[in-house]
Amino acid sequence: MNARTLIGTALLTTLSAALSAAHAQNSVNLQNLQLQPIQISTLNLNVLRVPQAQFQQVLQSPNALQLNLQELPARLQARDAEISRSLSLVQGLQGRADLRADIARATLALPRGLTVPTTIKLRTGENKEVLLYGQDTVALSVAQAEAAAPANRAAILQSFGLSDQNPIPREFLTPDSARTVNIAPNVRFTVPTTILNKVTPPKPSQPQEELGGGFVSNPTDGACRFTPTNALFGQMRGNRIDQITTIKDQGGRGTCMAFAYVSALETQIARRIKTPFNLSEQYAYYWLRGDDGVLGDGAGWGDFNDIIGKQRMIPTEVRWKYNASRSRVRIPADTTKAVTEFRNSCLNYANQACSDTTAQAQLVCQGGTNNCAWKPEWDIAPNAAFNFRATQGTEVWVALANNALGSGDAARAYRRALLRQMIDRGDQLILGFNVDPAFDAIGATGLPNLSLMGGKVRGGHAVHVVGYVNSGMQTYDVKIAGLVNVKLSLPTGYFVIKNSWSCGFGDGGYAYLPDSFMDKEVYGVYNIPANAVASDMANF
Repeated sequence: MNARTLIGTALLTTLSAALSAAHAQNSVNLQNLQLQPIQISTLNLNVLRVPQAQFQQVLQSPNALQLNLQELPARLQARDAEISRSLSLVQGLQGRADLRADIARATLALPRGLTVPTTIKLRTGENKEVLLYGQDTVALSVAQAEAAAPANRAAILQSFGLSDQNPIPREFLTPDSARTVNIAPNVRFTVPTTILNKVTPPKPSQPQEELGGGFVSNPTDGACRFTPTNALFGQMRGNRIDQITTIKDQGGRGTCMAFAYVSALETQIARRIKTPFNLSEQYAYYWLRGDDGVLGDGAGWGDFNDIIGKQRMIPTEVRWKYNASRSRVRIPADTTKAVTEFRNSCLNYANQACSDTTAQAQLVCQGGTNNCAWKPEWDIAPNAAFNFRATQGTEVWVALANNALGSGDAARAYRRALLRQMIDRGDQLILGFNVDPAFDAIGATGLPNLSLMGGKVRGGHAVHVVGYVNSGMQTYDVKIAGLVNVKLSLPTGYFVIKNSWSCGFGDGGYAYLPDSFMDKEVYGVYNIPANAVASDMANF
């Protein structure tokens, strides 16, 4: 029996025992209570009204988020004002002489709104309803990244042993330039000499094998496994197949950021302890939405910063099972108008664990007052084990947009090359991009139709980047810090993404995005550094 089997068996035994007492984790009994509809500003909500003593129990739950309903109209106004400021900032970025103009154009190509309901077609021909991000959500995210860009850029370069004065790894130089320019080797990075996914790759996990999924072949988050058939997957550098957890299905909710975040976290865990876990996307989404849980689907890079900064733990899937809400109906039905509520989103929830809102937590209020709190289905008890969190994270795409190399094409290739280096050292990347006709055309090969780029954008989306494929090299003439003329030799190829639209999407749930697609349609990338994961598990 190998080490991985021993670890997996021990974890399985411990987890089985822990889950047998799962109901003890819910510290407040809210069963058999009736939801009461209320309207706050333009929002239609449902609440559970409880006596004062029971409400105090709710407030003492370790993961409850307190709020006063009277504050919601002001929050809505503040959010709308921040969106207006963000849109103005993004519009101003269009005139920049650097790569921020690309990001602005991608953002402003999106339809207005927080989210955009639409339909995509799977490779099987099946039509699938999804919820994409609108311009408002993405502009807010881009503005947050732009505000933090100088600090993020400095941190990124420093992590590679670089600086603004010396931003080029020696590995990027052509041999002639390397001999004539005095640039120190990048001592914090080692170029991989072999492809990590061998011709005969390691055995991938199956849904029933991932700890925390309930030991069933069809977990509630749609976990599935379909072996990719495109040869590009076998050529991928980055994470091995046994470090990439199963493909999931977010259904028609705007929860892609939670799915991408959880996938990245699961891979960090698998890389460290060689054991696959299935974590709760619903809990991740609860934390990402935070106090804004009633304000619509979608999340941004600032929400990632919050969930990491506040050290929010993510438990296993069975602690709060994902509900795809396939019966959910948006109100109003007119897609040109803002969503005021979603009805039927709580079907299949037990014990009133959902108050029919986008965050799908319990909205619990004290009697007839406005004193309320959001409460998840299950509490995460301190030191309960099998809870995980990321410890660091940085937006990198916007941060690296301001690199003056004297050539836009070189600057784009340089940024992509740094992403490849991040992947090589074990960082996990979350990609935010536009769903355009080229992406819509992805079929069984997992490849977009690049001839369709530039068409109407339907919305924004987020996915986990699990690796990349190099298909060639290209040489660029650049100026370092505007002074030194050098030649760079930078890779070209594809970035391999893991989507959350089921195994019916693309090549078994994966797709291969060419560099040209990245340059045109990506508006942000979030980096969770290698090994930046913590847990309450003993000896993790």
